[in-house]
Amino acid sequence: MTLPARFEAAGGASAPAPSAEGEGEVRSFDGRTLTFVSPAAYAPGAPVSMTVLVGGAPVGLEGRSLGSRRLPDGRFEARMRMVNLRRSTRETLIAALA
Repeated sequence: MTLPARFEAAGGASAPAPSAEGEGEVRSFDGRTLTFVSPAAYAPGAPVSMTVLVGGAPVGLEGRSLGSRRLPDGRFEARMRMVNLRRSTRETLIAALA
């Protein structure tokens, strides 16, 4: 199962980030690492910010990229470690992707 995701441009004055606005999907989450498909690549350590629809409710997620690779369709599969993820959100994501 996958969850739809909307990516926002991350970063700020101190850390420019790739312009990764657009639609994608979350493919898996093991409690620590989130695997997702994005319209843009993320270098290791780059900030990632997205909103995922879980049960029709938007859930904001933030993390740091662990790297990405290009898929045949031109999008990118990336992995990220979560930053400031609440236990309840972690459990909801795990259940939604099971």
